[in-house]
Amino acid sequence: MPDSGVCEQLISEIRTTSQGNGSQDLHTVLQEAATAIQIHGQDFAPQPLSDLIETALDAATQYSSSADALAALELIDAVQTHLFLPVSSTRSVLPAVVRFLAFTYHQGSRAYRLQKLTQQTWLVTEHLLQSHLGELPIYALLNILEDDSTASDPRTGFSYTLGALMLISDNLLSRSDSLPTVNLKVLLGKISKMKVVQHEMIRDQVSSTLDSLLHDDEQLDKLRRGGYWEEFLGIAHACAKASPQSPSILALHDSLMNCVDKIQPFNYVKMSQLCIDLDRPLPPPVQEEFLASWKSEVHVPWSEEHKQRFQQLCKSAHYEAVIVAIMSAASPELADLLSQESFTVLLKYLQDIVMTTEFETSADAIGQGLVRAFLDVLIKSVDWKCIALFKVLCEICDRSSPAAELLFCFRADVRGEIYLARLLDLSIQPHKAFGGQTWNLSIDVWHCALMSVFQQGTKWWGVYDIFLCRLPSLMGNHRMFKDRGKLIRRLVGNVCDQVEKGTYQHPPPSSPRSRPYVVAQLIHLLSILASYHRHLEKHEMRRVIWVFINTAGSGDHNVSRMCINALIVCCYDIPSHMKNYIDVVIDKMSKMVTQRQLAVHVLLFLSGLSRQRDLMGNFRREDYKRVFGVCFSYLKSIWHVQSIERKAESQYVFTLAHHIIAFWYLTLPLQDRGALRPYIVSSLTYKEDGEVVVGDQGLVTMDLMDRVDADLDMDEFHATLDTSDSLIMRHRLCGLLLITIRTSDKDQILVTVRRPSGDMERIIHDDEQIRLTTCGDETTILAVPEQGTHGGSITLPSPSSFLGSEVVELVPSDGLTRAIQTFDRTSALDSHKAGVLYMKAQQITAESILSNTSGSAAYEIFISRLGESRPLQDARWNTQGLDRSSDALDGTHTMVWSNAVAAMVFHIPTLMPNETDPAQNVAKKKRHIGNDNVNIVFNESGIRLNYNLLYNIFPGDVTHVYIVITPAARESKNHDSDDILVEHETFYGVQVYSCEGFPSLSAAEEERVVSATALASLVRSLAFTLCFLSLMWMQQNEAEYPSSWRSRLQQLRKMGERFTAK
Repeated sequence: MPDSGVCEQLISEIRTTSQGNGSQDLHTVLQEAATAIQIHGQDFAPQPLSDLIETALDAATQYSSSADALAALELIDAVQTHLFLPVSSTRSVLPAVVRFLAFTYHQGSRAYRLQKLTQQTWLVTEHLLQSHLGELPIYALLNILEDDSTASDPRTGFSYTLGALMLISDNLLSRSDSLPTVNLKVLLGKISKMKVVQHEMIRDQVSSTLDSLLHDDEQLDKLRRGGYWEEFLGIAHACAKASPQSPSILALHDSLMNCVDKIQPFNYVKMSQLCIDLDRPLPPPVQEEFLASWKSEVHVPWSEEHKQRFQQLCKSAHYEAVIVAIMSAASPELADLLSQESFTVLLKYLQDIVMTTEFETSADAIGQGLVRAFLDVLIKSVDWKCIALFKVLCEICDRSSPAAELLFCFRADVRGEIYLARLLDLSIQPHKAFGGQTWNLSIDVWHCALMSVFQQGTKWWGVYDIFLCRLPSLMGNHRMFKDRGKLIRRLVGNVCDQVEKGTYQHPPPSSPRSRPYVVAQLIHLLSILASYHRHLEKHEMRRVIWVFINTAGSGDHNVSRMCINALIVCCYDIPSHMKNYIDVVIDKMSKMVTQRQLAVHVLLFLSGLSRQRDLMGNFRREDYKRVFGVCFSYLKSIWHVQSIERKAESQYVFTLAHHIIAFWYLTLPLQDRGALRPYIVSSLTYKEDGEVVVGDQGLVTMDLMDRVDADLDMDEFHATLDTSDSLIMRHRLCGLLLITIRTSDKDQILVTVRRPSGDMERIIHDDEQIRLTTCGDETTILAVPEQGTHGGSITLPSPSSFLGSEVVELVPSDGLTRAIQTFDRTSALDSHKAGVLYMKAQQITAESILSNTSGSAAYEIFISRLGESRPLQDARWNTQGLDRSSDALDGTHTMVWSNAVAAMVFHIPTLMPNETDPAQNVAKKKRHIGNDNVNIVFNESGIRLNYNLLYNIFPGDVTHVYIVITPAARESKNHDSDDILVEHETFYGVQVYSCEGFPSLSAAEEERVVSATALASLVRSLAFTLCFLSLMWMQQNEAEYPSSWRSRLQQLRKMGERFTAK
């Protein structure tokens, strides 16, 4: 049979079978064709053979059966083995063969059961590559990549393209045998021209092909040396842009990250586009090159393309540093932009990004850039830009931390002019960049933003936390909210609602903050808002106070502490309101005794209240008893613990409770003392081993009660005898009382009674009786002079009294005289001292501060209200080291506060004369304030102080605490220093700063705001409490607090042991 006849017959059979009309399966017909080629192949002409091959491959492609495909592969292999594949300049069957190989390779990869098809396809391809055709099959494969066959036949065209890519990446990129390899440049060129890259599976395969190049050192070297990275990255970017979440694309990205050092830097910008499209971090060198390119090529106002790219950066959390750098470069350009239209458009664009982005880091980065632009504009004083930027910052402050931080730095001075008080986390310092500048800004926009945050919350917790922490300090600046009564009332109502109903913004689970933290911050804010009581209605103030009362004891220690401290400040700042609720507050305190961690705070409240008698107008006997009950409840919990074993806080509770009992007993109306005294005495005792015991603190407390009740007419060392020559003196010790009876030659009898809690004396007239005790039944002794003349009588404690009753005669001696003199030098008052420092504007050195001999009018008023002015010369009271001589080395007088049980002496350098030598002046004044545990600082320096800064000015190991007073509004540069202060409109921030380790127990650990009217009384109370705590803190290893009463008690005991007649 002629060759054309055989071919035509085989072609006819294949077509008939493929149309479903044949008697055999297609794979059988194809196998017969392969057999015919093996037998008669030498007789086949190129043209008929080409027709036969194309017909067979078309049929096998159409059926897509693995058996048909394998038979067709056998046919191709038979042609290669026994003949030559027909290839000529006019017609070549090679493209059809290669397309079929690509098709079957792809089909075989679709299922594991078709693995044989893939293997057979590669075997036939390998034979083809080893034939005389050389690299022609490879180029045919590459041509498939840019063939638009998917448009004419999507099914087969898709398989051709995928199969070609798979054959190349799996087998032809780099081989160790002698087969020809794919030219990398041609491959990248063909792929870059592919129109089918829009199909997801083809994109994935392209990505896998590129990925395989990166895992081959030889191909990597070709990429670097051939300069093919730009084309490579362009293809990768196209795939990433179309399918950013594809696993193969992401795998390619990860491989690229390992090859950064093998890519030329000028390709990093293109690489950055790939990373950004995939939302992946930029490697440091890539980021650096990207920013360098942006800064050199992109300038404000940005083109639409750059706006889109920047917006893409803001849609990720990975590019905070990039956005910050871009905004840092853009900020000065934005500030210098002359076109108002361009300026407004760009501001609106940036604002829209902040308001829509889902990433806090992006909003913060843009906010930081806008803040810097705003500061630049402030310095250049471009009003319309200031107004526009300020408005934008106010509108984004609920989404951008830097914007919120900046806005909280604004304050109003005494004239209501707006200035920058301080800048947080920014390079520009206000005192250097702005000086005393003020600006005409629409502060109402900022007020609206504040209200919006507390009504609706913020998108991100971090921003809300800033508002919680910073707003109390801002609200302390009353001048900023002058004539904004409506805003204040709305804010008060909103905060009260949030605390009462729990509608505040809750911290996310990822935050270390808790819900009680938010409540504590809201209570602190509400305590500052209470200072606006003149703007609030009576029912609104009532609600504020009730929030403090009801929230105290809520279960969280810090929240309750905040409430108690707020109530303490309210007692000083709004006494007219608080006096109506004191009984309710006392009742609430009595119910918190089970919360032992609040003991010190409750006692500090009661301690301060005991010195504010005006608040007790509505007190009943039951209210007083409730106060004592609180103290006794705390005492009972620690009585049986040995004093040396008590923890520091228990020691504070123990000592404070006894002091408060003494303070409150002095406030008791006379008609209530008799009724409550038995209850108090019995409560000061406890049982130990079955016996009733009274500790030293209890004894001296009983002694105080006995002293103030026994004889109200006795004087404190004011009586004098009319003596000429003769004076008879006898000393008797009766329990805790040292009774000295002196009889003059005029038959006058002077009785001096020394006891732990105080000294009293009185002249007894004939037949007069002096009461020295009210403890139970009384016995009487007579004061009889040696001449036998009777004077009067003295009542003494009964044998059942805890104060002791045995009367013993003390033997006169020099030792007894010295002991009594020592006793007399031990003050019966619990005496404390505190320094008062005045800092003028910009004063920051000890030399300048201690050279002040006067202060502002506000300071002078404050000093005058700390106590009473007492002369120092020949003072018989404890001056706490101040010079008493006529030389007046420490001034002629000082301020002292005292009551029946305690005293506070103030060391005030402005009242001390200056030395001519500045160094000597510092040394002299630091001799006092440097040895004070507590120093009060009246700070008009304009500098924000803290403990470390003050310690660096006045270094020393003794000062543990600074109470810093700062005007809530600084003086205006236009302010007349002679302006009259309106006290109820003048406010001060008061905050306590303590050294490391000192207990945080003060009511002003957080800044408090009070009016000038309440300032001195609050600060004096704080200083007294802190002096008290300082002494206990320094005596942590001692058994008990070093009370002067206890010292006097111990001295009396020693006198009885040493000087009693045998």
